[in-house]
Amino acid sequence: MIRKEGYIFIAELVGAEYQPMMGKSINNPGRLFENLASNDITPYDSINQTSRSMRDFGKKFPLKKGTIVQLEMSIAESKEEVDNFSDGDLIVIMTHNTEDKAFLGRKVLGKQDFCNGVGSKLELNGYKTFQYLGEQLKIGTAKYAAKEIHRQAEAPVTIAKFLLRKI
Repeated sequence: MIRKEGYIFIAELVGAEYQPMMGKSINNPGRLFENLASNDITPYDSINQTSRSMRDFGKKFPLKKGTIVQLEMSIAESKEEVDNFSDGDLIVIMTHNTEDKAFLGRKVLGKQDFCNGVGSKLELNGYKTFQYLGEQLKIGTAKYAAKEIHRQAEAPVTIAKFLLRKI
């Protein structure tokens, strides 16, 4: 199980539906921030670092609102680890295309979907994770979505426990 913990900010951009999660820059020397999807899910160590980076982001991009959140993520590395997640966990699917990841949750009516309606990117669906769908529990829904995304996108997927707490 891979664990990722720390602070990130969610950037609400002027005129955009997309609300990226931003963490510490690891690929761009001299830059304070980088999209969590491309920085190997690297959060900041402190609220102060996160706040400073969010201010810097706002100087470079049309930031309508930034929200600092605490990130707790446990990423399953095997089927056995997925089976250890309980239905009470908040679950998200991640697909890996080359360097970038897509964080996926449930489909939300009126929002862009992913892989023929299996799910939606968290940055587009208001950070809605998988929940009850009919008779299926969260973990069952997430497992089904992972299987379908793998089949349709022909990309590796994994399931993770995902929690964001507003600061």
